[in-house]
Amino acid sequence: MIKFITDQVSPKEPDILTAVKFNALLIMSLEGQYLARFDAPTTGWTHQTLCNMNTLFESAWACCGVDAYLGNQWVGSSEV
Repeated sequence: MIKFITDQVSPKEPDILTAVKFNALLIMSLEGQYLARFDAPTTGWTHQTLCNMNTLFESAWACCGVDAYLGNQWVGSSEV
């Protein structure tokens, strides 16, 4: 399961999602190998739509470890 860090629990936390919400979601191994790409919804990603993507991810990614990016912006990992 990937833990996405795109939610803002307090106003002091940076908003990293707005600027990249229309970018493709890229899943990379911890070694930097490209594993998958998911295009953004027409309305852009939200924290909840990113979290809901976990149902589509390969179960092997949980044991091998992956990072998630929207474009070049790191947005989560199975290791968080």
